[in-house]
This record gives sequence, C-alpha cells and structure tokens, in this order.
Amino acid sequence: MEQLNIEDGICPACGKSRWEYRWEQKYLKPYTVLQEKYLIGAVSEVNASGTLYAACDLVLDQRLSVMESETEDPEDFLGKAGQLFGSFDILGLAAVKDYFVRETKGYLVMEDLTQGSLRTAMEKKQLPEMTPDELVKLFQPALEACTYLHSHGMIHGEITAGHLFFDQEGDLKLIGFQAKMKAADETMAPEQCQDTKRSGPWTDVYRMCAVLYEILTGRKVPAAAKRLRKDSLRCMPDYIAVAPDLDQAVMQGLELEMKKRFFSPALLMERLGLDAGKSKRMSGAVQKNWGDLWLKIATEGEQFSSAKKRIHLERRIKKRIAAGVGAVILCIGLGVLGLRIYCKLNPGRVLDYKLEQVRKAALPSTERQLTDMNSEDYTKQLEFVKENANEIKEYDWSVWYMLDRQAAVKWKRTSDEYAKFYLDKDTLTEAFGCRMQLSEERMSSEVSGYQGNVVVDKTGLQTMTVMCRETETHRYPGWEHLEIIYDVVDEHVFSVTYRAKKAHAIKFLTSVLSDICPETYLTEEEASGLIGRLTKEENSVSLWLNAKCRLNIFYFGEEDSADSADYYVTLGTSTWML
Repeated sequence: MEQLNIEDGICPACGKSRWEYRWEQKYLKPYTVLQEKYLIGAVSEVNASGTLYAACDLVLDQRLSVMESETEDPEDFLGKAGQLFGSFDILGLAAVKDYFVRETKGYLVMEDLTQGSLRTAMEKKQLPEMTPDELVKLFQPALEACTYLHSHGMIHGEITAGHLFFDQEGDLKLIGFQAKMKAADETMAPEQCQDTKRSGPWTDVYRMCAVLYEILTGRKVPAAAKRLRKDSLRCMPDYIAVAPDLDQAVMQGLELEMKKRFFSPALLMERLGLDAGKSKRMSGAVQKNWGDLWLKIATEGEQFSSAKKRIHLERRIKKRIAAGVGAVILCIGLGVLGLRIYCKLNPGRVLDYKLEQVRKAALPSTERQLTDMNSEDYTKQLEFVKENANEIKEYDWSVWYMLDRQAAVKWKRTSDEYAKFYLDKDTLTEAFGCRMQLSEERMSSEVSGYQGNVVVDKTGLQTMTVMCRETETHRYPGWEHLEIIYDVVDEHVFSVTYRAKKAHAIKFLTSVLSDICPETYLTEEEASGLIGRLTKEENSVSLWLNAKCRLNIFYFGEEDSADSADYYVTLGTSTWML
C-alpha cells in the first residue's frame, strides 16, 4: 500500500475534504492507494463482514466501492471472490471488478455503492413510502443473487440489512459472501448457532426472510439462540396489515426446523408472488450442489435443540433402547408371533423404518443417467433395442423404437427420460394406506396404460433415452382412487394422483407428501390454503415444491361447494408427468 500525495482539497473518491473524514485508527488512511490504482476515500459502511470504503479507479476515472475484510484463509477468499468476478449480468449481486489479498485482509473492488445500505436507510427512516408488495418486490434481484451463489456451490451465510446496498439507480444489491463464519449477528439462522456444516440455501432463505420481516413490521426477529429456548416470534398481522400469503411465506422461511423452510430462494419467490423465472433456470445446479445435504437433513431430523429438548431427547432414546431390549426378549420368547404383534401395534414406526431403508437403497438409481455413444455397452444396448422393437418411427432429428412390456423387462434398462421419486409403487401404496388409514378399505386394483419407447438422437453424441412406464390404480370407497405411474423395470414412481374430497386431499398433502418427497413439507394451514383457493372458475393451482417435486391440484365439481367437490392432487417429478 502507498499513500497518494494529494494537496488538501476534495477527494475524487468520496467528494470530502480531509477535515470531513471521520477517520479512526482501524481504518485505511485517507488517500491510500491500493494496487497502484484504487484511491481510498471515506468509510461508507461498517458491518459484520468488514468495512466499505468509497473509492476511485485512478486509471479509468470511475467511482467505486472497496470492501475490506479480515480473512484467515486467503485461498478460500480468492477462490470465492473469483467466482463472483465479472458477474455483471446478475442484477442483484454487486459487481466485483477486482479482488486481492494484502497481509491478513481481503479486498473486493465493486461498483459504486455509496448510496448506503438498507440498514442505514431503515435507521435513518430514508425509505420512501411503499406498500408491503412493493417492499417485497424490492428484494427480487437480491433473491436471484442468492440463487446464483447457491448454483456455484456457495452460500452467502451473512445476509443482513447491512449487506444489502442501494446502487446509483436505487436497486438493492447483495454484497460479499461467507468467507469465514463470524460471531453471531442479528439474522443468524438456527443451524449456524451450532452446526455450520448443515448450512445451505435454506440458511440464506431464513436470513433473507428475517430482513423482510423487519422491514415489513419494523421489528427484528428474535435471535435464533433465544428462539430455540422459547420461540416468541409473532405473525406479521399482529403488527401490520399484510396479505395471508405474504405472511405465510415469510413465516415459513423463518421456521426453526430447516426441513420446514423453503429449499431455495426460487421456491420462496414463488410463494411471495415474485417472478422466479431466472432462479428456476439455475435450480438444476442448486439441486446438484445442495440436494444431497437437504435430503440428509430431511431424513435425519434437526441436530440442534435447547437444553430441555436435549434432555427430553436423551430420555426418549433411553426409553427406546429399553423398548428395543424388551422387544428382543419378546421376540426370543414368542418368535414370529411377537414380531407380528409389534408390527401391528406400531404400524407408523415400522413404516418409518421401511421408508428409510428403501430411501437409502433407491437414491443411486432414481437420478437420470443418460446414455450416449461414449457410454459403456452403447452399441450392445442399441442392438438389443433394434432387434426387439415392434415398431420404428424415424424423424428428422431422432429415431423412436417402440418396445413391448416383455422386451422392456427382459432388457432390465430403467427409464431415464425423467427423474423418479425414491419410492417404488408398492411401498408408496403401503405408505398411503397407513397414513390415510385406508389399508383395509381398498376395493380393487388394476394395471393399465403401458407405454414403452426408446429415443435415439441422430445428432451429436446420439443420446439414448428410455421411457417404459405403466399405471397402477387403486380404488377406495366414495369414488376415491390412487393412480401411480411408474417405471416397469425398477417400479420407482414418476407421478402419483389422488382423487378425493377436500378433507382427504388435505390429509394427503400433510401426511403422505413428505413420504413421497422428503425434501419438502406442507403444514395443514398451507395445504388448506392451497385447496381453499380453488373454485369452479379458478379450478387449478400448480407449483414447484422444490427442484424434485411439482404439485398440481385440480378442482372438479358441478356446484361451488368445496366440501362436495372432488380434488385431483398430483405429485410429479416433471411438468410432463402432471
């Protein structure tokens, strides 16, 4: 570092004279020049990440901002900063024009952010008069910026009102990233209090919703550590008039349990009524980077708790151990009869155990694994298809081979045109019967609608995609039925549709949904809200619950009587399956 030899006057970086600086020993000295080109002016903001200075590029004659922060791991800082460098097309992310490390400090050279932070605007009451919907819309670019970070395997991890800055056009920008976990701050998510390895997009969702809650209500969300001891967070309508959908979205984002929050900002944006188009286009990369961790969290449960909850958990574990020992003794004494009695008396526990085993066994096989001419045994597989196809349709860009069911099963090649849920059809049917208490009520079952085709692309790597599926339908009293579309080879499920009256449709969403797709969860209030909005005129709703599961609900009734109408609730891994 060196100091620019400038006579007393106006600083080109911040427009202040020497006498106007409120300088402290811990700050860079006025007129310091970094990298032989960045003139440092006055301090603009100080937050948990570091110090933001007004600055000037002496070569390009441009006003800038420079963020200075302590870094214990220079390589980590440079690696993450490098991923942000040049990301000028992400509207809600402060553009990083340069980055470097000096001694123990890292520097981000960004666009001019001297208009100040959201925190400053809130404290000085400088925000213009805005409706709740207008305030929420202000956050859309910042939520898209979060999704961009998540798609690159990063989380911000430190989102506060002090990390959201206004640019010269008045748009809100997110600055910085989580280089190293620092001390507790105002919006820290519960999982950050004890186990940062479980942080992910859902962590940034919590922190962004904490900022939204404060800007809408004027009250801060209680600290996570305090909420874990005794949750005193109140719904927003206790303070201001907001739409129920807005309140539900923000409050879901602030759930203490990670699995009850939104998996990613894209899902939050949808619930907030914002345009999630850009974020959805990045959802594949987000799912790839964070899906496994989310699934682990959803299936293993939360790892943080208050002291009382830990004591309760220890007692519960001891009771289960004792119960387990008793069960072993019982089985030794009574053999198979004892085990059957236990299973009959505890169907929910038996099902939970079975679902966990099925889930572990199924995970590798439910992801799409496309085959092309570089794949092993490609030629052999293509020869089998040609020899066993009962019909061939050739188009300009592809060739379609139709396989009958017997050939598809003989081939043992699972479908890969679309992703599948981890459950096979029989386990899903069992889970449905147990959760809905309809196991003994099934009237009939039938299999129909087989379709088998293999599509080989004529271009590029001649990718081969397979879809061999059929439908199994189970009928129950009251014209209710469960329809499952599944792969004929491994029998894993593509989609499931349940036709039922209102009460059963809500129960299906709250009781069976998380068995089919453990990465997501709906409360009774949320399920009732989705069902309740449908009428004869507005008879359908469709949304992505997460990157793996799309929900569609269709209202069918001759009269505008919600209780007598039928609802078709469909869960699918793709829009085509709906």
